[in-house]
Amino acid sequence: MPLTNTQYASIMRLYDDIKTANRRMQSDRYNEVTALCPDIANIDSEIIDLSVKTARARIEADSSDTNTDELTSSLKSLNERKVAALASIGKPADYLDDIFTCPYCKDSGYVNGKRCICFNKKAIDLIYKDSNLKNITADENFNTFSLSWYNNTDVDPATGLTPYINMQKVLKVCHDFVDNFDNTFSNLLFIGQTGVGKTFLSNCIARALMDSCHSIIYLTAGEFFDSFKSDDFKEFGSSKFDTSFFVECDLLIFLICLILLMKGFLEERVLLYLLTLRCLILRQGTHREFSQDL
Repeated sequence: MPLTNTQYASIMRLYDDIKTANRRMQSDRYNEVTALCPDIANIDSEIIDLSVKTARARIEADSSDTNTDELTSSLKSLNERKVAALASIGKPADYLDDIFTCPYCKDSGYVNGKRCICFNKKAIDLIYKDSNLKNITADENFNTFSLSWYNNTDVDPATGLTPYINMQKVLKVCHDFVDNFDNTFSNLLFIGQTGVGKTFLSNCIARALMDSCHSIIYLTAGEFFDSFKSDDFKEFGSSKFDTSFFVECDLLIFLICLILLMKGFLEERVLLYLLTLRCLILRQGTHREFSQDL
């Protein structure tokens, strides 16, 4: 189901908080530089006065008028003086520019009338605020993963490798998946017996991508298919997941019993539909990957 009015208002309040914090940071920067170089405040006053005169002159006269050209030239000279003054105290030219946490939507939540990727991430985080995903990944991540649990003596006939060596290879694949997540499209399929580390590695990947501000959805097969059932039969309130996020999120991780899927007890048509839709979106230039834990 879509975001409720309360959820939407909560997200927009987050943007208000971000804007307030950034304006405070910008104000602190201004106080800092004017204390180090008082001339910057004087230059700003001149820039404001000249900008008003330039705007008035352009309204009252043709934009090609000599006077307005002179005013524009003077304004450019003042800005150059300001840049030089900032450089004299070791600050970059854009140090006093507006500060935005998201460069795409400029902390508005929308780009060309569509939700920004940062909005989607906030929405997903809001949906998961009561889940234990973040708590789980605090204990299960690449830093806590240990190869010492794996046998390095017995060779598995199926792979020709010891579990230890095999897991080294799997771990490298997982690291590569995370490192190249924004540049290449790939899926992961984990298959194995209970207790070999499938879920743990899924949590490792989720934590690494969450830390780099990617949107993650992590759910069981039951939650996944029940969400589509809720949409299909309008059972509002029976699922807390908006199925549109399954397509829009950066990474989708879910756990399925492969035997049930092979025997047709799960609605594989829904799964194929989602995979196809995500691939089509990817081909249109978006970078959203799908990960599957079985």
